[in-house]
Amino acid sequence: MLTTVTFKKAVQKEITTDGALFILWGWLMFYTNLTGYLQREYLLQHIIERSLSITGYLLGLITIIATIIYFIANKKSAITESGSVWPIWVTMFGSMVFINLILNNVLHTLNLELQHPIFMIVIAFAIIATGNALKSQIFIYGGILFGILALIASYFPLAEQLLFEATGWLLAIVIPGHLMYLKSKRAS
Repeated sequence: MLTTVTFKKAVQKEITTDGALFILWGWLMFYTNLTGYLQREYLLQHIIERSLSITGYLLGLITIIATIIYFIANKKSAITESGSVWPIWVTMFGSMVFINLILNNVLHTLNLELQHPIFMIVIAFAIIATGNALKSQIFIYGGILFGILALIASYFPLAEQLLFEATGWLLAIVIPGHLMYLKSKRAS
């Protein structure tokens, strides 16, 4: 059983290490949604559009490899009572898969303008749960903001929804991730 002091140190360690993953994944999702918006809204030259896509794939591959390396290097501490957040995000991903299956079963088509705000709400819940697990108000407020952006996005076509989501990733994950990472570095 963890004591309060040990628990607090374990959570702070996890914030430092997972903070890097939040930053990495946050920037990837920001980039993905922003380039999705640009490709849908603007007529880009083929070379620019291709470069944005290749860069997105490379960033995604780097992020996945970095995440795998993190979990291999921290296999003992990655699965602990210390407020680990990876199950929240795995559950979120699984929920999004089931939402897609249910939407397709009910609508017999994939309506991206409906799907996207629903996914944003699921992400908002994951961010709030992460903030709760890490005892971080900034992530909780970021999740609430992400949820509000999901509601606002539902009034717009898909291209603008991508822009709202990019903004949400920046405000709810990237900036809080950087702030928490800096704070934990100062504390150590």
